[in-house]
Formats: sequence, structure tokens, C-alpha cells
Amino acid sequence: MSRRTPTLVMACVLTAALSATALASAAKVKTGRYAGATSEQGGTVAFKVTNRGKRVSGFTATDGYNGKCQFSGGVGGIPTFTVKAPAMKVTKSRSFSASVSATVGPFSGKFAVKGKLISGRATGTVTEIGNTCGSSASNPSTPDYLETFTAKHA
Repeated sequence: MSRRTPTLVMACVLTAALSATALASAAKVKTGRYAGATSEQGGTVAFKVTNRGKRVSGFTATDGYNGKCQFSGGVGGIPTFTVKAPAMKVTKSRSFSASVSATVGPFSGKFAVKGKLISGRATGTVTEIGNTCGSSASNPSTPDYLETFTAKHA
């Protein structure tokens, strides 16, 4: 073994430790308020990340008809839901999810909220569970209430 071998080994160990530290800090979730937009025209999303990045609370987003259904003659009078989710746990992969109910006037639905936190940003979807364009559309299995969202740490 040469005299350079211990130095080389130490340099490799130090490089690995610094890389692991850099990756760990990049993976940290920023706590505080997040706000942004949904893919629905003028739709909004807002929530807080609390508990040292381990919980999303106060999640509110709009989910409206996404215009993806192909009907002859068009559609009208379709409601926009305000979807509010209870506190959600943030997983080790920085994702969060919940199933919630929402009502607007005589309309109600069950919605799935799914999101992921990445370096002060969040992306995800809000979609009505089990609801599609239906048999009167040329694309009956397409989700008619599926919004994407993006939010930034405020």
C-alpha cells in the first residue's frame, strides 16, 4: 500500500459525506405558506407546510370542469368546486394526498388531492373520483374534473 492510498481513501470518504449532506439539504421541505394556480382558468391553490415539513394543512383549491369532454353541442352550467382537504402527512418522498368531499349548490363529489413538494415548489392534481365525461361524449372515459396545480413557497 502506498503512502497516497490513505489520503485518497480519506478524500473519497469526505467527498461522499459532502455529497450526502448536499442531497439531504436539497431534499428538505420549506415550511410556510404556498400559493399558486390550478389549470382551470383563474383557479387557485393555497396551503401551509408545517411541523418541520412533515404536514400540509389548510389545503384549498378550485376544481372545475376542465373542458376535455367532447360533446356535440357543447356544455354549460357546470359548477366549479372548492376542494378543502384536512391536514395531510408529507411522506419521505415529499408527497401528500387525501380524499375529500365537496359540494356546490345541488352538486357534490368526492375528490382526490395528490401533490409533491420540491425545493420550495409544489405540483399535483385535484380530480373528482369516478366521474368521467360519460357515454354522451366521444371520449367517455376522460376525467371531466381533473386539475393540475403548481404553487410556490411565499
